[in-house]
Amino acid sequence: KRKYCKIFQHRDEIYDVIETKKPFLIMTACLDGLIRLINVKDLEFLKTWKYHNSGVKHLDYNPNLESNGYILSTGFEYNIYLYCTDMSLDSAFKGKLEGHFVPLIDCKFINGTPICSSVDEDGNIRIWDTLQRICLQSIPNSKKNITVNGLVIMGKINKCIYYGNNIAFYDAKYNEEKDI
Repeated sequence: KRKYCKIFQHRDEIYDVIETKKPFLIMTACLDGLIRLINVKDLEFLKTWKYHNSGVKHLDYNPNLESNGYILSTGFEYNIYLYCTDMSLDSAFKGKLEGHFVPLIDCKFINGTPICSSVDEDGNIRIWDTLQRICLQSIPNSKKNITVNGLVIMGKINKCIYYGNNIAFYDAKYNEEKDI
């Protein structure tokens, strides 16, 4: 038998795709502001989430929270949106993490914990507790000479890296930032 490729149409460019384990889905982040949920097993479109006012740039998934895990989404806005698929896909939205003053670039969970880190266009980092929905730490970018394109979490060595026209390491243990 030949396998076929099923195409799911989006109205705009897809910026990110993640896989969730329970339920087994693919979620797409699209510039049209929608997150689409696709059942991988049956290749069926299930649902669309619309919480962003603008395009969705990044998604991150942590399967270790509650029974099905948590999902984060960021777009061209100042907030991080939080979802949990424990109850149903219809009531998955759990709220927003608010506190950045310029649009976000990225947000990632830290090593399977409920803690996440976000970075904004100015290179400011915030550390969040997603269960309590509070900001634990705000780390201003003291250099102001970096264009930020993304964030990498290095949980085993307790460092955040944000990058763009330069790479900056933030070491939470020593509360210091170093450029390379």
